[in-house]
Order: sequence, then C-alpha cells, then structure tokens
Amino acid sequence: MNKFAFIPLLVLILVSSGCQSLEMVPDPEGPEHPGEEFTRHYNYSHFAVTKEGNYSVELVFKDGTIKEGINNIDIIIHDRDNMDVTGAAVSIIPYMPIHQHSADMTPIVIERGGGTYSARNVDITMPGRWQLTVRVSTVRANDEAVFDLMIEPGGGLMETMHTPHDMQMGKDTGRTSVVSARQMFKVTYKAPIPIPLNRLHSWDLTISTPRREAVTGANIQVDGGMPAHGHNLSTRPVVVETSMPGKYRIDGMKFTMPGEWVVRLHIDSGLETDTAEFIFMVR
Repeated sequence: MNKFAFIPLLVLILVSSGCQSLEMVPDPEGPEHPGEEFTRHYNYSHFAVTKEGNYSVELVFKDGTIKEGINNIDIIIHDRDNMDVTGAAVSIIPYMPIHQHSADMTPIVIERGGGTYSARNVDITMPGRWQLTVRVSTVRANDEAVFDLMIEPGGGLMETMHTPHDMQMGKDTGRTSVVSARQMFKVTYKAPIPIPLNRLHSWDLTISTPRREAVTGANIQVDGGMPAHGHNLSTRPVVVETSMPGKYRIDGMKFTMPGEWVVRLHIDSGLETDTAEFIFMVR
C-alpha cells in the first residue's frame, strides 16, 4: 500500500491526541529567537517557519505530491512555544511569479483541530514555478510562510524549497557579476537595459582570474533557457574576443518571453575550465 494512503489516518490521530513530535527543526531566524525549535511531523512534508518567526507551517500533500489541477493539502501549524495553533484564520494563496497571476479558484481552508487544517481546491493551472503563501492570523500575531514549488509538465513536484523571508525567486537573481562555480573566474556581463524581449542583441563580457588578471584567448560556449518552462535558448549565441584584454562579446542573444531566464557560460582558458551562471528577469 502506498505510504501516503495513511496520511488521513495520521491527521486524524493528530487531531484526537494532539501533535506528537517526530523531528525537531531549528527556527531559521537563529539569533533573534535563540534556542527555539519547532516540530516537524513527517519527513516527506514541506516545512517552513513564518517570516517573523511566530509559527511553523507544515504542508502534507494528500497524494504525496502537488500537481497540475485541483489539489488537497493538510496544514499543521505550531506557535513559537511549539504548541498547536487552534482557532486561527488560515488562508493559502497559489501564485505564479513568472506570469504574475494567481490561481483561478480560491482555496477553502477548514480547521480540523489539534493544530491541523485542511486546504481544498488548491488549483495549479499549469506547470512551472509556483509559490504557495500560507497566512496565519490569530489574536497573538499575523504572519505568513512562503513555499516555492516547481511543478513539472504533466506530472508532479520536480523540486521543492521554502522561500525564507525576502529571498526572491531564483538564486542570485539579477546579478551582473559572479564568480564561477569552481571559483576560477570572475565574470561580468553588460546587456542593454532593459534586456530586450524577442529581439536579437549582444552582451559585453569581462573575464578575469581571482587575482584580477585578464583572461585572454578563452573558448566560451553559451547555453541556458527558461527553467519554469523547461526550454532552452531559442538561438545559438556566439562569443567573440575583442581587442581589449579580458573583453568578449556575445552575439545572437534572444529571449522570447517574459520571465526568469538562465544563461550559462562554459569557459575554457586553456589552463582552467569552469562555468558561470547568470539568472535574471526579462519583463
């Protein structure tokens, strides 16, 4: 029998007997709330502490995953004293940042007791990166937790993470200067502002070593794409070295729709090979 078939029974046990600790999770706020811990009930759940550290929120997907279409989700909420939160006004808001739209249907959240709540009609209308914001309101405090989820086409959850505090979608989004993965190079790009939509254009690159020495004669290959939609760049950009040491130009850049894009530069200097990655929004 699938282990997720036991979830409704486990939730019923929690309601009738109170929450039983399975795993203790430190509050990521750390120094602001020294020594505090929250209880995580299931290893396969999705867990976050709210922005102000007032509550922990744990999502348990009824089928073990979240997918395109209508989903039902159990929510377990604790306060900073690790006690069940009862009588709260709880809402869950699906949102797709890359397209800047919410779901067509408003989820309904029902309290089941013992710090557990059930969210019904959580509508995921298309594959891609979604955020689920869980808002908790009590006489003590109003707070929220944000979960960042990648839904794969025609299936379920590809990857999952919770979004702490003010972290934006994507790693190092918007940076124009990065250190490569193995720290062999520092790479900076300069593109038109704003980055053009659906139009060929060029980028200027500057590449140096960690000692700020210009990297010359490098062979550079470009790839990337749009992670939320699972497609690559629509063109094959070409990198040309200029007459200035450490300066290169990428011709043939083109981004075909708004949203989050990734561009990777695979750099071979003849002495070292490494990859630099840029993540940015096209609007």
